[in-house]
Amino acid sequence: MGGSRFAAWRAVAAVPGLGRLQPWVWQLCMLVLLVELTLAGYQRYVAATQHLRQAQQAFARSDLGSLRIGCSEVRASVDAARPLLLPLRAGSIVPIARVRAWAELPELAAAGDLACKALDDVAAALLQTTPADQVAASDLLAAITSRPDAFANASSGLSIALDHLERVQPDTLRAESRLAPLADLLDRTRTYQSQLRAAVTTFPTLPDVASTLLGGDGPRTYLLVGQNDDEARATGGFIGTLGRLTVDHGRVVASEVRSSYDWDNHSVPRLMPPLPLQKYMNFGAWYLRDANWWIDFRQTSQQLLTIWQQHQGGADDIDGVIAIDGAALTGLLDAVGGVDVPDLGGHVDASNVQQRLDQRRRSDEALRSAADYQRVKTEILGALHHALLTRVADARGTQLLRVVLALERAARDKHLLVWFRDTRLEDVAAAQGWDGGLRPGSDDFLGIVATSMSYGKVMPYIVRERQYTRQADGSALLTLTYRNHYRPTYGAPWDPLLGGTWWDWRVGYLRDEQGVWLGYIRVLAPPGSALLGADGWDDQPTTSREGNVIIFGAPILVEPGRARTVTLTYSNPSSVDAPLRVFHQPGDRDP
Repeated sequence: MGGSRFAAWRAVAAVPGLGRLQPWVWQLCMLVLLVELTLAGYQRYVAATQHLRQAQQAFARSDLGSLRIGCSEVRASVDAARPLLLPLRAGSIVPIARVRAWAELPELAAAGDLACKALDDVAAALLQTTPADQVAASDLLAAITSRPDAFANASSGLSIALDHLERVQPDTLRAESRLAPLADLLDRTRTYQSQLRAAVTTFPTLPDVASTLLGGDGPRTYLLVGQNDDEARATGGFIGTLGRLTVDHGRVVASEVRSSYDWDNHSVPRLMPPLPLQKYMNFGAWYLRDANWWIDFRQTSQQLLTIWQQHQGGADDIDGVIAIDGAALTGLLDAVGGVDVPDLGGHVDASNVQQRLDQRRRSDEALRSAADYQRVKTEILGALHHALLTRVADARGTQLLRVVLALERAARDKHLLVWFRDTRLEDVAAAQGWDGGLRPGSDDFLGIVATSMSYGKVMPYIVRERQYTRQADGSALLTLTYRNHYRPTYGAPWDPLLGGTWWDWRVGYLRDEQGVWLGYIRVLAPPGSALLGADGWDDQPTTSREGNVIIFGAPILVEPGRARTVTLTYSNPSSVDAPLRVFHQPGDRDP
């Protein structure tokens, strides 16, 4: 429509004698022309907006086919708005905040155009032989390895797209209320800026990485570790389940997941655990279920393999360690729409999995004896993992993409941790922060890591508050308050799942107190820190190291309905005004 209007104006301009018209006629003509230009610009704005809405709807469907449709709509939106982008860019020199906000759009448009072209090319490569709604993991692996050029080209385009995004100023966008949601989206994106850069950099190697990870050149076996964050451990929770998982050419070909107790071999010599486990839990041996003592998951993985070799053998045949907690499990259940597990009473999904598990673990059958409890636990968890792995392995199309997204979210939030024997895979995991590595950096550094020393799943009732300050002399003062919100019911029978049994190291015997939590707290400090003082702890804090991180550790006993406050003061060699880098313990519910 805009083109026909401009053609009409060109025809009018060619009329003979037009130059003899009165000035007011020219002014009227210019006004009408301005209106026409405004209408044409508005039409382009409406068209661009419609394409963006259609793109949003396509992306919401979460499948590879819709990804291509969404990218096409984004690019169509940019094409529709292209004549408007150049004058918008000139708005950056106008001293009006709302005008300068609109001047940021050309950079966003360039980023969207480049990113969608790159992703569209990748999607086309992945779907070259299989329809979007039928593509399986093995199909994706075959497509990825057959088109390495698509990923190399996409890396270049995505890198330039990120350059455009980094030039956009979110605070400038917020001057225009209609652009504020874009500013919020940019802020969220920049939280993961380093991971995005690392992902784009590794795009050209993705075919080789995927082939190695998923057994494209031969079977790969991983140790699958299930961690229960209701019972705190350094890398996410008590290791309740354990087993081997083998993949070959993108397919799960073998899996054996059982209770962690089932892998104990009592005929081998005892491996002694770290001193805190000996002193505060009365451990006389170190088993797989307690191997995740070390805060750095890479070191915990080596410990798991060491104990596995001692008890089962064949550790050298294990290509990696994958640990997941309850949040990762429910995320996967949600992605596949739940699974049918007869041992758990039927259909199990993200909304009822914890309830179904707890019901069976509290059943009369499970509570007859310790052996029966472990047998029932192995049966139900083994059945659940088998059903879930089967659904994940069979996922296709939209469901497969949801599985991939669920795994990415779990890894990003430390609900999934990985270690690989292959250095290329390990480098990728480290770049994305998926390896649970302990890296203090050169600035100020703080971490608070809790390990449940009492027997039971009390952590959902424990809330921690933290106050960290730097003193004028450069020392650090850390104040921690732990509150136990469990309220026991007078006369109620003992709940073995919640527990509360703990080893009283001061007198040398076990105490049974429902809902009591004995935690061993480790405070992580920068290299070169030294303990100056402590108050409120139930034993004198000790100093140790993990890598080059200084660790102060001590126990604290928190009874139901009570709160305990403890402090630590230590010298801190980092600058008083240095930015603080905080290590978040996997599975920790408190900030």
